[in-house]
Amino acid sequence: MRLTLMKAVEITNLLLHLGRLLSEGSSNTGLSRNQWLALRFFAYANSCSRNVSCFSAHQSTSQGTASQIIKHLVEEGYVEQQPAPYDGRSSIFNLTDKGKDVIAHDPLETFFREVEAVEDADLQNLEHALRAFIKHFGKQSGEAGVCANCHWASKRRLRNRHGSSQLEFYCKYFEVDVPNDDAGRLCSWFSGKS
Repeated sequence: MRLTLMKAVEITNLLLHLGRLLSEGSSNTGLSRNQWLALRFFAYANSCSRNVSCFSAHQSTSQGTASQIIKHLVEEGYVEQQPAPYDGRSSIFNLTDKGKDVIAHDPLETFFREVEAVEDADLQNLEHALRAFIKHFGKQSGEAGVCANCHWASKRRLRNRHGSSQLEFYCKYFEVDVPNDDAGRLCSWFSGKS
């Protein structure tokens, strides 16, 4: 079924309105919209993506602007800078206990719960459509995704000495094992499977 132009305009306006509503999320932290975006990014991104350039690309902003946003979060004690485990010349940013506490009270938490309540099939259709739009319109910023859907990641089942097995991912892009707690996090180096 093809959408009429009017229906396409209506859906686009609904998406824009939803975006405005979500960006107005109130909180008593004093964080700006962009600082919340950065805090969420560092909370949900994997360790290979928690750096200035990946945040900058994800938000389609300059590295200078991204650096200023991150600098404020560091100064306020929400994130801390650490050497990147994959490259000693680079830095990554991790949430501090203060940052974790704030993200646990994210104004978008209500929306997350609403999304969580939607039927799986509807969510898969919505995710597919949103990824297609982002791929089409976000060529500069790239797309983000998780290991299970990335062509750089390969799955392997490892057996421990007790005979039980555990699924792990290997990143062919970075040539590293992906820690289990990173495998389900956003990766800025993600490349969707064809």
